[in-house]
Amino acid sequence: MKKEERKFIRRLTQSEKPIIFDGAMGTLLHEHGVDIDECFDELNLLDPAAVGEIHRNYIAAGAEVIKTNTLAQTEPSSSGTAWMTRWMW
Repeated sequence: MKKEERKFIRRLTQSEKPIIFDGAMGTLLHEHGVDIDECFDELNLLDPAAVGEIHRNYIAAGAEVIKTNTLAQTEPSSSGTAWMTRWMW
């Protein structure tokens, strides 16, 4: 196990202070001008800089855990959608 992994496990199991996660990715993407009806998951491929900027902003604000921008990205939820067909098949 790497040093960073051990440090993180200690942080998870031995600290009494809360662990700070990132927040609402979709809300911030919408604030950046992405239409609320767009597939936010597709932005990982179309505009990774925008997604990365939001992640970096959360880290700068103190987030210790960053989740992926893949809220609905499972094969059943995206099967047959235009973007899934365009990118995955």
